[in-house]
Amino acid sequence: MSSLPNPPKSRPLGQFDQASLPPPDPDAADARIREYEYQSLLSEVAHLEMLAAQRGSTPSLRISNLEDRPYAVRLIESAAAGRFLSMVQRSATALRPLLRRLKSVARQSHVLTKHRNEASLHPELDDSRLASAVLVRRPRVLLDVTPSFLQPSAGGGIPRTVRSLAKAAVETGLALPVVIENGELRSYYRHPTLLEPIVPGPGDVYVVIDIFWYFLQEYSAIISSVRQRGAKLALVLYDILPLRYPSLYPEEVPRTFERGLREFLPQCDYCVSISKGTENDALDYLKESKLSTRDSIVFRHFHLGLDPQAPPSGDVRPELEAAFCSDNTFLSVGTLEPRKGYAIALGACDKAWASGADFRFVIVGRYGWRSQALRERILGHQEFGVRLFWFSDANDREVAYAYSRCRALIQSSVAEGFGLPILEAARLGAPIIASDLPVFREFGQTALSYFPVGSEEALANLIRSFLTLPRVSPVIPANTWAESMRELAACLLPDRRP
Repeated sequence: MSSLPNPPKSRPLGQFDQASLPPPDPDAADARIREYEYQSLLSEVAHLEMLAAQRGSTPSLRISNLEDRPYAVRLIESAAAGRFLSMVQRSATALRPLLRRLKSVARQSHVLTKHRNEASLHPELDDSRLASAVLVRRPRVLLDVTPSFLQPSAGGGIPRTVRSLAKAAVETGLALPVVIENGELRSYYRHPTLLEPIVPGPGDVYVVIDIFWYFLQEYSAIISSVRQRGAKLALVLYDILPLRYPSLYPEEVPRTFERGLREFLPQCDYCVSISKGTENDALDYLKESKLSTRDSIVFRHFHLGLDPQAPPSGDVRPELEAAFCSDNTFLSVGTLEPRKGYAIALGACDKAWASGADFRFVIVGRYGWRSQALRERILGHQEFGVRLFWFSDANDREVAYAYSRCRALIQSSVAEGFGLPILEAARLGAPIIASDLPVFREFGQTALSYFPVGSEEALANLIRSFLTLPRVSPVIPANTWAESMRELAACLLPDRRP
Protein backbone atom coordinates (compact mmCIF):
# COMPACT_ATOMS: atom_id res chain seq x y z
CA MET A 1 0.00 0.00 0.00
CA SER A 2 1.16 3.52 -0.77
CA SER A 3 0.93 6.19 1.86
CA LEU A 4 0.57 9.92 2.13
CA PRO A 5 3.76 11.95 2.41
CA ASN A 6 4.41 13.55 5.76
CA PRO A 7 2.82 17.01 5.99
CA PRO A 8 5.19 19.98 5.83
CA LYS A 9 6.25 21.20 9.23
CA SER A 10 5.59 24.78 10.27
CA ARG A 11 5.90 26.72 13.48
CA PRO A 12 2.79 27.49 15.53
CA LEU A 13 1.37 30.76 14.30
CA GLY A 14 0.50 32.04 17.75
CA GLN A 15 -1.35 35.21 18.58
CA PHE A 16 -1.87 37.59 15.70
CA ASP A 17 -0.95 41.27 16.01
CA GLN A 18 -2.06 43.25 12.94
CA ALA A 19 0.00 46.33 13.80
CA SER A 20 3.26 44.41 14.04
CA LEU A 21 2.72 42.07 11.10
CA PRO A 22 5.99 41.97 9.08
CA PRO A 23 6.12 41.66 5.31
CA PRO A 24 5.19 38.13 4.23
CA ASP A 25 7.96 35.54 4.39
CA PRO A 26 7.69 33.60 1.10
CA ASP A 27 9.20 30.42 2.56
CA ALA A 28 6.96 30.40 5.64
CA ALA A 29 3.88 31.20 3.53
CA ASP A 30 4.73 28.41 1.09
CA ALA A 31 5.07 25.94 3.97
CA ARG A 32 1.62 26.91 5.26
CA ILE A 33 0.13 26.55 1.78
CA ARG A 34 1.69 23.09 1.44
CA GLU A 35 0.19 22.10 4.77
CA TYR A 36 -3.18 23.45 3.62
CA GLU A 37 -2.86 21.35 0.45
CA TYR A 38 -2.21 18.29 2.59
CA GLN A 39 -5.21 18.90 4.83
CA SER A 40 -7.43 19.61 1.83
CA LEU A 41 -6.30 16.33 0.31
CA LEU A 42 -7.08 14.43 3.51
CA SER A 43 -10.62 15.87 3.54
CA GLU A 44 -11.23 14.80 -0.04
CA VAL A 45 -9.86 11.32 0.64
CA ALA A 46 -12.08 10.90 3.69
CA HIS A 47 -15.09 11.92 1.61
CA LEU A 48 -14.11 9.49 -1.16
CA GLU A 49 -13.68 6.64 1.31
CA MET A 50 -17.10 7.41 2.78
CA LEU A 51 -18.67 7.17 -0.68
CA ALA A 52 -16.83 3.92 -1.33
CA ALA A 53 -18.05 2.45 1.97
CA GLN A 54 -21.63 3.51 1.23
CA ARG A 55 -21.57 1.84 -2.19
CA GLY A 56 -19.84 -1.32 -1.11
CA SER A 57 -17.32 -3.08 -3.32
CA THR A 58 -19.06 -2.28 -6.61
CA PRO A 59 -17.11 0.42 -8.49
CA SER A 60 -20.23 2.44 -9.23
CA LEU A 61 -18.62 5.89 -8.90
CA ARG A 62 -18.65 7.56 -12.29
CA ILE A 63 -15.32 8.47 -13.87
CA SER A 64 -16.43 12.11 -14.06
CA ASN A 65 -16.80 12.20 -10.28
CA LEU A 66 -13.16 11.20 -9.88
CA GLU A 67 -11.90 14.06 -12.02
CA ASP A 68 -12.22 16.29 -8.96
CA ARG A 69 -10.08 13.97 -6.83
CA PRO A 70 -7.23 12.71 -9.02
CA TYR A 71 -4.51 13.31 -6.46
CA ALA A 72 -6.49 11.54 -3.77
CA VAL A 73 -6.96 8.56 -6.06
CA ARG A 74 -3.28 8.56 -6.97
CA LEU A 75 -1.85 8.89 -3.46
CA ILE A 76 -4.29 7.03 -1.24
CA GLU A 77 -4.86 3.29 -0.97
CA SER A 78 -6.30 2.93 2.50
CA ALA A 79 -7.17 -0.38 4.11
CA ALA A 80 -10.85 0.49 3.92
CA ALA A 81 -11.00 1.36 0.24
CA GLY A 82 -7.64 0.50 -1.31
CA ARG A 83 -8.78 -2.25 -3.65
CA PHE A 84 -11.80 -0.30 -4.73
CA LEU A 85 -9.75 2.82 -5.46
CA SER A 86 -7.11 0.83 -7.32
CA MET A 87 -9.75 -0.72 -9.54
CA VAL A 88 -11.37 2.62 -10.27
CA GLN A 89 -8.01 4.25 -10.87
CA ARG A 90 -7.04 1.60 -13.43
CA SER A 91 -10.36 2.02 -15.20
CA ALA A 92 -10.05 5.80 -15.15
CA THR A 93 -6.51 5.67 -16.52
CA ALA A 94 -7.58 3.42 -19.39
CA LEU A 95 -10.75 5.32 -20.28
CA ARG A 96 -9.75 8.94 -19.67
CA PRO A 97 -7.87 9.49 -23.01
CA LEU A 98 -10.88 8.14 -24.94
CA LEU A 99 -13.30 10.27 -22.95
CA ARG A 100 -11.19 13.38 -23.54
CA ARG A 101 -11.03 12.64 -27.28
CA LEU A 102 -14.80 12.17 -27.47
CA LYS A 103 -15.31 15.37 -25.50
CA SER A 104 -13.02 17.27 -27.90
CA VAL A 105 -14.86 15.93 -30.97
CA ALA A 106 -18.21 16.80 -29.43
CA ARG A 107 -17.03 20.33 -28.61
CA GLN A 108 -15.73 20.90 -32.14
CA SER A 109 -18.98 19.59 -33.62
CA HIS A 110 -20.98 21.85 -31.33
CA VAL A 111 -18.88 24.88 -32.24
CA LEU A 112 -19.14 24.17 -35.99
CA THR A 113 -22.92 23.83 -35.71
CA LYS A 114 -23.14 27.16 -33.92
CA HIS A 115 -20.96 28.76 -36.60
CA ARG A 116 -23.28 27.49 -39.31
CA ASN A 117 -26.51 28.40 -37.58
CA GLU A 118 -25.73 31.36 -35.30
CA ALA A 119 -24.34 34.56 -36.76
CA SER A 120 -25.00 36.09 -33.34
CA LEU A 121 -21.80 34.51 -32.01
CA HIS A 122 -20.20 37.81 -33.05
CA PRO A 123 -21.48 40.52 -30.69
CA GLU A 124 -22.94 43.52 -32.49
CA LEU A 125 -20.78 46.63 -32.26
CA ASP A 126 -22.67 49.87 -32.00
CA ASP A 127 -21.08 52.87 -33.77
CA SER A 128 -21.21 54.86 -30.54
CA ARG A 129 -18.79 52.35 -28.97
CA LEU A 130 -16.32 52.22 -31.85
CA ALA A 131 -13.33 54.56 -31.69
CA SER A 132 -12.37 55.20 -35.32
CA ALA A 133 -8.67 54.94 -34.42
CA VAL A 134 -9.02 51.17 -34.16
CA LEU A 135 -9.67 51.03 -37.93
CA VAL A 136 -6.76 53.14 -39.14
CA ARG A 137 -4.04 52.96 -36.48
CA ARG A 138 -0.82 51.18 -37.44
CA PRO A 139 0.84 49.16 -36.11
CA ARG A 140 -2.09 47.34 -34.54
CA VAL A 141 -2.59 45.42 -31.34
CA LEU A 142 -4.73 42.36 -32.19
CA LEU A 143 -6.36 40.83 -29.10
CA ASP A 144 -7.22 37.19 -29.72
CA VAL A 145 -10.35 36.16 -27.81
CA THR A 146 -11.06 32.89 -29.63
CA PRO A 147 -11.82 30.69 -26.56
CA SER A 148 -14.38 33.14 -25.16
CA PHE A 149 -15.85 33.55 -28.67
CA LEU A 150 -16.28 29.80 -29.09
CA GLN A 151 -17.81 29.48 -25.63
CA PRO A 152 -19.95 32.61 -25.23
CA SER A 153 -21.69 31.31 -22.12
CA ALA A 154 -18.43 30.55 -20.28
CA GLY A 155 -18.20 32.24 -16.90
CA GLY A 156 -15.36 32.73 -14.47
CA GLY A 157 -12.64 35.29 -14.04
CA ILE A 158 -10.70 34.91 -17.31
CA PRO A 159 -13.66 35.01 -19.76
CA ARG A 160 -15.08 37.97 -17.86
CA THR A 161 -11.73 39.76 -18.06
CA VAL A 162 -11.33 38.94 -21.76
CA ARG A 163 -14.73 40.38 -22.68
CA SER A 164 -14.09 43.51 -20.60
CA LEU A 165 -10.73 44.12 -22.29
CA ALA A 166 -12.25 43.48 -25.74
CA LYS A 167 -14.93 46.08 -25.08
CA ALA A 168 -12.35 48.59 -23.78
CA ALA A 169 -10.13 47.92 -26.81
CA VAL A 170 -12.65 49.14 -29.38
CA GLU A 171 -13.96 51.96 -27.20
CA THR A 172 -10.46 53.41 -26.73
CA GLY A 173 -9.25 52.55 -30.24
CA LEU A 174 -6.15 50.92 -28.76
CA ALA A 175 -6.64 47.38 -30.06
CA LEU A 176 -8.81 45.24 -32.30
CA PRO A 177 -10.31 42.04 -30.81
CA VAL A 178 -10.02 39.11 -33.24
CA VAL A 179 -10.99 35.43 -33.41
CA ILE A 180 -9.85 32.45 -35.46
CA GLU A 181 -12.40 31.28 -38.04
CA ASN A 182 -11.63 28.76 -40.77
CA GLY A 183 -7.90 29.41 -40.43
CA GLU A 184 -8.27 33.20 -40.69
CA LEU A 185 -8.40 36.06 -38.23
CA ARG A 186 -11.68 37.95 -38.22
CA SER A 187 -13.12 40.68 -36.06
CA TYR A 188 -14.69 39.49 -32.82
CA TYR A 189 -17.30 42.21 -33.17
CA ARG A 190 -19.79 42.43 -36.02
CA HIS A 191 -19.63 45.78 -37.79
CA PRO A 192 -19.96 46.90 -41.45
CA THR A 193 -16.36 48.12 -41.54
CA LEU A 194 -14.98 44.89 -40.07
CA LEU A 195 -16.23 42.26 -42.52
CA GLU A 196 -12.97 41.28 -44.20
CA PRO A 197 -10.34 38.95 -42.74
CA ILE A 198 -7.79 40.67 -40.51
CA VAL A 199 -4.31 40.23 -41.98
CA PRO A 200 -1.44 40.92 -39.53
CA GLY A 201 1.39 43.05 -40.88
CA PRO A 202 4.90 44.13 -39.92
CA GLY A 203 4.97 45.75 -36.50
CA ASP A 204 1.53 44.45 -35.44
CA VAL A 205 1.34 42.59 -32.13
CA TYR A 206 -0.87 39.51 -31.94
CA VAL A 207 -1.86 39.06 -28.28
CA VAL A 208 -3.26 35.82 -26.85
CA ILE A 209 -5.24 36.96 -23.81
CA ASP A 210 -7.58 34.00 -23.29
CA ILE A 211 -7.46 30.40 -22.02
CA PHE A 212 -4.84 29.42 -24.60
CA TRP A 213 -3.81 26.06 -23.12
CA TYR A 214 -7.07 24.36 -24.15
CA PHE A 215 -6.86 25.62 -27.75
CA LEU A 216 -3.29 24.90 -28.85
CA GLN A 217 -4.36 23.28 -32.12
CA GLU A 218 -6.41 26.33 -33.11
CA TYR A 219 -3.51 28.68 -32.37
CA SER A 220 -0.58 26.83 -33.92
CA ALA A 221 -1.32 27.61 -37.60
CA ILE A 222 -2.28 31.23 -36.91
CA ILE A 223 0.90 31.89 -34.94
CA SER A 224 2.95 30.57 -37.83
CA SER A 225 1.10 32.91 -40.21
CA VAL A 226 1.55 35.85 -37.84
CA ARG A 227 5.28 35.24 -37.72
CA GLN A 228 5.58 34.91 -41.50
CA ARG A 229 3.88 38.27 -41.99
CA GLY A 230 6.29 40.10 -39.71
CA ALA A 231 3.99 40.57 -36.72
CA LYS A 232 5.03 39.97 -33.12
CA LEU A 233 3.53 37.57 -30.63
CA ALA A 234 2.51 38.34 -27.04
CA LEU A 235 1.06 36.17 -24.29
CA VAL A 236 -0.95 37.45 -21.31
CA LEU A 237 -0.41 35.39 -18.14
CA TYR A 238 -2.99 35.47 -15.35
CA ASP A 239 -0.88 33.26 -13.08
CA ILE A 240 1.24 30.11 -13.14
CA LEU A 241 -0.33 28.63 -10.01
CA PRO A 242 -1.22 25.26 -11.62
CA LEU A 243 2.54 24.65 -11.83
CA ARG A 244 3.30 25.79 -8.29
CA TYR A 245 0.37 24.08 -6.54
CA PRO A 246 -0.93 21.41 -8.93
CA SER A 247 -3.02 19.54 -6.36
CA LEU A 248 -5.28 22.58 -6.01
CA TYR A 249 -6.52 22.01 -9.57
CA PRO A 250 -8.26 19.28 -11.59
CA GLU A 251 -5.72 16.79 -12.88
CA GLU A 252 -5.67 17.91 -16.52
CA VAL A 253 -5.05 21.61 -15.78
CA PRO A 254 -1.36 21.55 -14.64
CA ARG A 255 -0.35 19.20 -17.45
CA THR A 256 -2.27 21.06 -20.17
CA PHE A 257 -1.20 24.45 -18.87
CA GLU A 258 2.47 23.50 -18.80
CA ARG A 259 2.27 22.09 -22.32
CA GLY A 260 0.74 25.38 -23.45
CA LEU A 261 3.47 27.45 -21.81
CA ARG A 262 6.21 25.30 -23.31
CA GLU A 263 4.69 25.71 -26.75
CA PHE A 264 3.92 29.44 -26.53
CA LEU A 265 6.68 31.10 -24.50
CA PRO A 266 9.59 30.15 -26.80
CA GLN A 267 7.80 31.93 -29.66
CA CYS A 268 6.80 35.08 -27.77
CA ASP A 269 8.22 38.57 -28.12
CA TYR A 270 6.28 39.71 -25.04
CA CYS A 271 5.03 38.01 -21.89
CA VAL A 272 2.66 40.35 -20.06
CA SER A 273 1.33 39.42 -16.61
CA ILE A 274 -1.61 40.87 -14.70
CA SER A 275 0.53 41.71 -11.66
CA LYS A 276 4.15 42.16 -10.71
CA GLY A 277 3.86 39.06 -8.56
CA THR A 278 2.78 36.94 -11.52
CA GLU A 279 5.59 38.43 -13.62
CA ASN A 280 8.09 37.38 -10.96
CA ASP A 281 6.56 33.89 -10.86
CA ALA A 282 6.92 33.60 -14.63
CA LEU A 283 10.58 34.61 -14.48
CA ASP A 284 11.21 32.12 -11.68
CA TYR A 285 9.49 29.39 -13.69
CA LEU A 286 11.77 30.04 -16.66
CA LYS A 287 14.84 29.72 -14.46
CA GLU A 288 13.65 26.54 -12.79
CA SER A 289 12.38 24.84 -15.95
CA LYS A 290 15.31 25.96 -18.10
CA LEU A 291 12.81 26.65 -20.87
CA SER A 292 14.50 28.45 -23.75
CA THR A 293 12.91 31.65 -25.04
CA ARG A 294 13.71 34.29 -27.62
CA ASP A 295 16.68 36.40 -26.53
CA SER A 296 14.61 39.53 -27.14
CA ILE A 297 11.54 38.48 -25.11
CA VAL A 298 10.21 41.31 -22.92
CA PHE A 299 8.48 40.70 -19.57
CA ARG A 300 6.06 43.36 -18.35
CA HIS A 301 2.88 43.60 -16.30
CA PHE A 302 -0.33 45.60 -16.04
CA HIS A 303 -3.32 45.62 -13.68
CA LEU A 304 -6.88 44.60 -14.38
CA GLY A 305 -9.79 47.02 -14.10
CA LEU A 306 -13.37 47.52 -13.02
CA ASP A 307 -16.44 48.74 -14.82
CA PRO A 308 -16.90 52.43 -14.00
CA GLN A 309 -20.70 52.45 -14.03
CA ALA A 310 -22.97 52.11 -11.01
CA PRO A 311 -23.91 48.61 -9.80
CA PRO A 312 -26.42 46.88 -12.09
CA SER A 313 -30.08 47.36 -11.34
CA GLY A 314 -32.47 44.54 -10.60
CA ASP A 315 -34.10 42.65 -7.78
CA VAL A 316 -32.30 40.87 -4.96
CA ARG A 317 -33.89 37.60 -3.91
CA PRO A 318 -35.47 37.72 -0.44
CA GLU A 319 -33.27 34.87 0.85
CA LEU A 320 -30.05 36.75 0.08
CA GLU A 321 -31.46 40.00 1.41
CA ALA A 322 -32.43 38.24 4.64
CA ALA A 323 -28.92 36.84 5.01
CA PHE A 324 -27.66 40.43 5.34
CA CYS A 325 -30.32 41.58 7.79
CA SER A 326 -27.59 41.81 10.43
CA ASP A 327 -24.87 44.47 10.31
CA ASN A 328 -22.44 41.80 11.48
CA THR A 329 -22.35 39.73 8.29
CA PHE A 330 -19.03 38.74 6.73
CA LEU A 331 -18.76 37.81 3.07
CA SER A 332 -16.56 35.74 0.77
CA VAL A 333 -16.91 35.83 -3.02
CA GLY A 334 -15.49 33.37 -5.53
CA THR A 335 -15.71 29.86 -6.89
CA LEU A 336 -15.75 27.08 -4.32
CA GLU A 337 -12.35 25.54 -5.06
CA PRO A 338 -9.28 24.78 -2.94
CA ARG A 339 -7.21 27.82 -3.93
CA LYS A 340 -9.79 30.22 -2.46
CA GLY A 341 -9.22 28.91 1.07
CA TYR A 342 -12.87 28.59 2.07
CA ALA A 343 -11.97 25.83 4.53
CA ILE A 344 -9.69 28.33 6.29
CA ALA A 345 -12.46 30.94 6.45
CA LEU A 346 -15.01 28.44 7.73
CA GLY A 347 -12.56 27.12 10.32
CA ALA A 348 -11.96 30.67 11.54
CA CYS A 349 -15.71 31.27 11.79
CA ASP A 350 -16.10 28.08 13.82
CA LYS A 351 -13.42 29.30 16.24
CA ALA A 352 -15.01 32.75 16.53
CA TRP A 353 -18.51 31.31 17.03
CA ALA A 354 -17.18 28.92 19.68
CA SER A 355 -15.74 31.89 21.59
CA GLY A 356 -19.18 33.53 21.73
CA ALA A 357 -18.91 35.95 18.78
CA ASP A 358 -22.25 36.54 17.09
CA PHE A 359 -22.08 37.16 13.34
CA ARG A 360 -23.07 35.70 10.00
CA PHE A 361 -20.91 34.34 7.19
CA VAL A 362 -22.15 34.38 3.58
CA ILE A 363 -20.42 32.61 0.70
CA VAL A 364 -21.25 33.77 -2.84
CA GLY A 365 -19.82 31.63 -5.63
CA ARG A 366 -20.52 28.62 -7.82
CA TYR A 367 -19.17 25.16 -7.04
CA GLY A 368 -15.91 24.56 -8.86
CA TRP A 369 -13.72 21.50 -8.28
CA ARG A 370 -11.98 19.34 -5.69
CA SER A 371 -14.20 20.64 -2.91
CA GLN A 372 -16.88 18.02 -2.44
CA ALA A 373 -15.88 17.43 1.17
CA LEU A 374 -16.04 21.18 1.81
CA ARG A 375 -19.45 21.39 0.14
CA GLU A 376 -20.76 18.64 2.42
CA ARG A 377 -19.21 20.40 5.40
CA ILE A 378 -21.03 23.63 4.52
CA LEU A 379 -24.40 22.03 3.77
CA GLY A 380 -24.23 19.86 6.90
CA HIS A 381 -23.00 22.61 9.22
CA GLN A 382 -25.14 23.21 12.30
CA GLU A 383 -25.17 26.95 11.47
CA PHE A 384 -26.18 26.49 7.81
CA GLY A 385 -29.28 28.55 7.16
CA VAL A 386 -28.89 30.26 10.55
CA ARG A 387 -25.52 32.02 10.60
CA LEU A 388 -23.90 30.35 7.58
CA PHE A 389 -25.22 30.85 4.03
CA TRP A 390 -24.10 29.82 0.53
CA PHE A 391 -25.47 31.29 -2.71
CA SER A 392 -24.06 29.49 -5.75
CA ASP A 393 -26.01 31.38 -8.43
CA ALA A 394 -25.92 35.06 -7.43
CA ASN A 395 -26.20 37.59 -10.26
CA ASP A 396 -24.18 40.80 -10.57
CA ARG A 397 -26.79 42.86 -8.74
CA GLU A 398 -26.85 40.44 -5.82
CA VAL A 399 -23.06 40.35 -5.59
CA ALA A 400 -22.99 44.17 -5.52
CA TYR A 401 -25.68 44.15 -2.82
CA ALA A 402 -23.61 41.72 -0.75
CA TYR A 403 -20.50 43.89 -1.04
CA SER A 404 -22.38 47.01 0.01
CA ARG A 405 -23.99 45.37 3.07
CA CYS A 406 -21.24 43.19 4.54
CA ARG A 407 -19.25 44.01 7.65
CA ALA A 408 -16.12 42.99 5.70
CA LEU A 409 -15.02 40.85 2.77
CA ILE A 410 -12.93 37.84 3.80
CA GLN A 411 -10.46 36.93 1.04
CA SER A 412 -8.79 33.83 2.47
CA SER A 413 -7.10 32.65 -0.75
CA VAL A 414 -3.89 30.67 -0.44
CA ALA A 415 -2.74 31.77 -3.92
CA GLU A 416 -3.90 34.36 -6.46
CA GLY A 417 -2.76 36.01 -9.66
CA PHE A 418 -4.64 39.23 -8.88
CA GLY A 419 -7.84 39.35 -6.80
CA LEU A 420 -10.64 41.34 -8.45
CA PRO A 421 -13.14 40.72 -5.59
CA ILE A 422 -10.96 42.93 -3.37
CA LEU A 423 -11.21 45.86 -5.80
CA GLU A 424 -14.93 45.26 -6.36
CA ALA A 425 -15.60 45.19 -2.63
CA ALA A 426 -13.53 48.31 -1.93
CA ARG A 427 -15.33 50.26 -4.65
CA LEU A 428 -18.63 49.51 -2.89
CA GLY A 429 -17.26 50.44 0.52
CA ALA A 430 -16.58 47.04 2.07
CA PRO A 431 -13.63 46.71 4.47
CA ILE A 432 -11.36 43.81 3.54
CA ILE A 433 -9.64 41.04 5.49
CA ALA A 434 -7.16 39.22 3.27
CA SER A 435 -4.48 36.57 3.31
CA ASP A 436 -1.05 38.15 3.43
CA LEU A 437 -0.16 37.38 -0.18
CA PRO A 438 2.36 39.55 -2.06
CA VAL A 439 -0.13 40.20 -4.86
CA PHE A 440 -2.69 41.59 -2.39
CA ARG A 441 -0.08 43.93 -0.92
CA GLU A 442 0.86 44.98 -4.45
CA PHE A 443 -2.41 46.85 -4.97
CA GLY A 444 -4.03 46.79 -1.51
CA GLN A 445 -0.97 48.10 0.39
CA THR A 446 -2.05 49.31 3.84
CA ALA A 447 -5.78 49.54 3.05
CA LEU A 448 -6.33 45.85 3.81
CA SER A 449 -6.24 43.97 7.11
CA TYR A 450 -3.92 41.02 6.57
CA PHE A 451 -3.57 37.68 8.32
CA PRO A 452 -0.84 35.05 7.76
CA VAL A 453 -1.93 32.81 4.91
CA GLY A 454 -3.59 29.64 6.15
CA SER A 455 -3.99 30.74 9.78
CA GLU A 456 -7.52 30.09 11.06
CA GLU A 457 -6.66 31.46 14.50
CA ALA A 458 -5.35 34.75 13.13
CA LEU A 459 -8.40 35.16 10.91
CA ALA A 460 -10.72 34.39 13.85
CA ASN A 461 -8.97 37.10 15.87
CA LEU A 462 -9.55 39.60 13.06
CA ILE A 463 -13.22 38.66 12.77
CA ARG A 464 -13.70 39.28 16.49
CA SER A 465 -11.84 42.60 16.22
CA PHE A 466 -13.97 43.78 13.28
CA LEU A 467 -17.13 43.19 15.31
CA THR A 468 -15.98 45.87 17.76
CA LEU A 469 -14.76 48.43 15.22
CA PRO A 470 -16.67 50.95 13.08
CA ARG A 471 -17.13 49.99 9.40
CA VAL A 472 -14.50 52.07 7.56
CA SER A 473 -14.40 51.92 3.76
CA PRO A 474 -10.90 51.31 2.37
CA VAL A 475 -9.36 53.50 -0.33
CA ILE A 476 -7.75 51.34 -3.02
CA PRO A 477 -6.96 52.98 -6.37
CA ALA A 478 -8.25 50.83 -9.21
CA ASN A 479 -8.12 51.01 -12.98
CA THR A 480 -11.15 51.28 -15.16
CA TRP A 481 -11.06 48.74 -17.98
CA ALA A 482 -10.10 51.55 -20.34
CA GLU A 483 -7.10 52.39 -18.15
CA SER A 484 -6.24 48.71 -17.95
CA MET A 485 -6.31 48.51 -21.75
CA ARG A 486 -4.02 51.55 -21.96
CA GLU A 487 -1.54 49.86 -19.62
CA LEU A 488 -1.61 46.68 -21.71
CA ALA A 489 -1.13 48.60 -24.96
CA ALA A 490 1.78 50.54 -23.45
CA CYS A 491 3.44 47.22 -22.49
CA LEU A 492 3.35 46.16 -26.14
CA LEU A 493 3.82 49.43 -27.99
CA PRO A 494 5.36 51.93 -25.53
CA ASP A 495 4.60 54.94 -27.75
CA ARG A 496 0.93 53.98 -28.08
CA ARG A 497 -1.48 56.67 -26.93
CA PRO A 498 -5.30 56.63 -27.00
